[in-house]
Amino acid sequence: MTKNNLDFFGEVLMNRVRYEAIDGCERIIDGKIRDEESVKDYITLSTKEKEKKLTRSKIVDITLNPLLWTLEHEKSLGLVTHQLHMTYKNDKRRIRVLLPENYDKDLTKNYPVVYMHDGQNVFYCNEAYSGYSWKVIHAIKLNPDLPKMIVVGIDNAEHDRINEYTPWKITESTLPEDIELGGRGEEFAEFVMKVVKPFIDKHYRTKSDKYHTAMIGSSLGGNISAYMGIRYKDKIGGLGIFSLANWITSKAFNSYIAREELDPEQRVYIQVGTQEGDDTDRQLMYGNMKQAYIDCALNYYKQLIKGFVPIDSIRLNIYVDEEHDEKAWAKHLPECLRFLSEEW
Repeated sequence: MTKNNLDFFGEVLMNRVRYEAIDGCERIIDGKIRDEESVKDYITLSTKEKEKKLTRSKIVDITLNPLLWTLEHEKSLGLVTHQLHMTYKNDKRRIRVLLPENYDKDLTKNYPVVYMHDGQNVFYCNEAYSGYSWKVIHAIKLNPDLPKMIVVGIDNAEHDRINEYTPWKITESTLPEDIELGGRGEEFAEFVMKVVKPFIDKHYRTKSDKYHTAMIGSSLGGNISAYMGIRYKDKIGGLGIFSLANWITSKAFNSYIAREELDPEQRVYIQVGTQEGDDTDRQLMYGNMKQAYIDCALNYYKQLIKGFVPIDSIRLNIYVDEEHDEKAWAKHLPECLRFLSEEW
């Protein structure tokens, strides 16, 4: 099928979807759809005549415009999906690559790469765990001062996430002694650096040196990013560490960072809110969760300085009343990218 035929098919399909959406909305308004949710909507709308009249057009804006926007920007920015083999799990992992606008037009240009953990939460709200994503596409489109870059979202392992994002066995928790968690972080880190990164550098026009390679993660994703920033300091030049959760293995991490030589050329962005901590955290730790997250950020900051990372190469932000979620992280992602890319 030719491109023109595909474009025509897409236009017909979207027009059909639009028609069906409006028709379905009108049937709800007229009380013709009798399932429980539709009946509730009918009762609500029947008491608000002004809103009722506007709903036909609003339904298009609310339900179709995000879909159209997604399709348009996936096409213009170039979001590409790959499934890469993980030897240590004998499984595949989804990797998505967001290419800069006009990537295919200037074939002589190479780009810096930003690797982001928890890939399901990186691009779209409708697949994000919390229902709110990092809004990376928005961040890039709305901040044209940022240098053009390739963003790689690496999906997490869902139920096995805590094991992959934790390099050491978790011993500092309220878990029963017969439950073991953590300890597969090194294997996952090796997958990222020996499978994902070489694949990206081979198949895309990247600036593969450490100065143009950054990694961003939040919570446990921040833990594995901080670890990899030390373990692979010769390949990662920038780190975005959001809501570091090193309290889960603080003794092991503190020992590790103290005995390793840090990279004074590395740039590190650290962010934490004063209202961090959620129900999942409380299953793993007693005490003041909010203070635990703040302490993790402050301790990491001090450890970097002690390891001779220049203070000008570290950005520490503590945000009042911000919580442990993608909404807070997305809000400050442009600042993080701007800081990490100063030399790009």
